[in-house]
Amino acid sequence: MRQAWSFAQSQQRLRETMRDIHARCWSTAEEYGLPGNYVAGANIKGSGGWARTAWSEWPDSRA
Repeated sequence: MRQAWSFAQSQQRLRETMRDIHARCWSTAEEYGLPGNYVAGANIKGSGGWARTAWSEWPDSRA
């Protein structure tokens, strides 16, 4: 089901998603002994880690 969002709502969702992606990459890199290495953190999450993380924030957006 599609949802209509205002510009402000879209910006807020994007901001929240990007903060979550940052936190996941950061914590994953630290967990594997590579603090601050966002590339490693994203890659460790798996192939397509960024996209998988982003889609997990909007599970209804693929419909």
